[in-house]
Amino acid sequence: MGLNSNQQADLKELGWCRFSLSETGSSVEELCASLGFIIYITEVKPKHNAKGLVTSLKPLAFHTDHSRADFVAWYCHSQSETGGETILTDAVCAFDKLTDSDKSALKKVLLYEHKIFPDDPEQTPFVDLSKGIPEIYFSYWFAEDIVDPATKNALQSFKSYLEASPKVRFRMIPGDFLIVNNKRMLHSRTQISDSERHLTRYWIEKPKANLK
Repeated sequence: MGLNSNQQADLKELGWCRFSLSETGSSVEELCASLGFIIYITEVKPKHNAKGLVTSLKPLAFHTDHSRADFVAWYCHSQSETGGETILTDAVCAFDKLTDSDKSALKKVLLYEHKIFPDDPEQTPFVDLSKGIPEIYFSYWFAEDIVDPATKNALQSFKSYLEASPKVRFRMIPGDFLIVNNKRMLHSRTQISDSERHLTRYWIEKPKANLK
């Protein structure tokens, strides 16, 4: 079994879906397999004085995950007493509001890639328009200083539209399963109060035949 019709519709129309795993009659592996191949799994357990962003108790700014992941899914085992709220926003919606010249300028923006797999590139474009619809990659680190005024202005316009975009905000509870379209949605997280929060994160890549 995989996602039901309502969950599939939410994922397609909204860019994300959230539900209780116990209500599906499916395992995490079956749900992920209905979308593609699991290419990486991370146990997300924040702790005090952690150096890595994923394991930090500090808030995380809006970002996407690895560019190979078409979808990112999280299963919630336990939640912190307070904080740890997930926030989602639609980056493609913000991008679509830009002028054609701004969109063209943003194709020049490169960001550092998560170095996870042996063949990972050093840099990944902010936006990929090769498939006819925008696919967004947004990490914390720009690969180079942006000095071109047109590109700077385009990026600021995007950030302004992004700030004004609707946000979805919630706290996952034990048993929750969340899936987001990683090429469309940006996700962030509020500060976590303690180290009791435990999520398992799955990066999912579509089969090549379904990438259109």
